[in-house]
Amino acid sequence: MQITWPARIAIGASTVALTVAAIAVALDGPRVAALGAPIDGTIAELYVHPGQRVARGAPLFRLDDRPLQAERLALSADLWALRARLSQAEAQGDTQNAAILTQYANALGQRLEAVTLAADGLVVTAPRDGFVLSVSAQAGEAVAAGPGAPIVRFAVR
Repeated sequence: MQITWPARIAIGASTVALTVAAIAVALDGPRVAALGAPIDGTIAELYVHPGQRVARGAPLFRLDDRPLQAERLALSADLWALRARLSQAEAQGDTQNAAILTQYANALGQRLEAVTLAADGLVVTAPRDGFVLSVSAQAGEAVAAGPGAPIVRFAVR
């Protein structure tokens, strides 16, 4: 699945969408970048400090993935149970129920994939080589997604 940023992933017509905001990269000036969180969350670790040089791809900070991991486990368990019910319906020749259960299983599988994708994107890395100017959050602090809440500002090369 290819996703462009910012992305909005909705599963099913009545399912609440999982929104994955773009990692907020805004240029304050011709050579200063500001990066924020890809989703609302809590800073688990900060890897940089003001004055530090960073290379493109270097980790800057990581958000706590425990809420998404818990959701992923719950979705996995629900999907397993749903597939067991689907197998039973198919074995009994209940095609109508099997069709409905297949739709639910597909939607649940897509939701699980979206949550997994979101959990995998919680380490924010430097988009370019640069020099850290400021860090506006600390480990354990709740942060909001979006360009209005930069966490790391740095001068780009």
